[in-house]
Amino acid sequence: MSVSRSYALLFLLAIAVATGWLQGRAAFRWGPPLEMQRLAKELSHAKWELPGWRLSEQQQFAPPILDLLQATGYLKQRYEDVNSQETVAIAMFVGPTGPMVTHMPEVCYNANAYIQCEPPAKWEFLDSNGLRNELCATTFRTDDLHQNYIRVYYAWSTDGLRWRAPASPRLAFAGQPYLLRLQAAVSLSNQHRKAEGDAAYRFLQQALKHKYLFSSEANESANAAGGDKLIAGQHKSARDAILGAVTFQKGSND
Repeated sequence: MSVSRSYALLFLLAIAVATGWLQGRAAFRWGPPLEMQRLAKELSHAKWELPGWRLSEQQQFAPPILDLLQATGYLKQRYEDVNSQETVAIAMFVGPTGPMVTHMPEVCYNANAYIQCEPPAKWEFLDSNGLRNELCATTFRTDDLHQNYIRVYYAWSTDGLRWRAPASPRLAFAGQPYLLRLQAAVSLSNQHRKAEGDAAYRFLQQALKHKYLFSSEANESANAAGGDKLIAGQHKSARDAILGAVTFQKGSND
């Protein structure tokens, strides 16, 4: 066998091994990544403590939805504005990238007797340092005489520190083994469909601006100002701060 042919065979073998490894990694053939397992565990005990909002309800997703998304962890909660009594439904999932970016709200809501009445639009939410978080929002109405409206905001993150809503999430997150997916939904009246004024927009704007969602800086700021404690626990790195502003209620069902 010639040297050139030997090199060619080794090259093809290397490609085959690399391809198999990438496919196995994407399919979690050797088990879910440890970081994803940790996030899944923490989400099951998490709730937000955001000034002006209170947790009004803990909810669960039906098994078929979790199976569809292949979610390894999630939270589903409803928060109430203590002043206006408006409510916002918040959901977060962690799971493999493919299902997280494939099953879009536009598909899911249209399959459940909703009609999309506004095209998706991107909204920017700046944090206190001027860094941009980008979420997509779209509006649906029920396919009945009542025509109830609902707006849904959604985005993905690789680390929980910055949220993105790319036009093609499958391409944008290619090679990422898992993602966090954030979704916020709010009911609207036909007269109050301006995005900047709805309760979900206000919730996200406040949370992302002050990093109450995913940064230990929120607790430091609150302590420095003499305010309420927003974080339970100390976090030593940005990676550990992914769920930093969430209070973990271990052993609690409230």
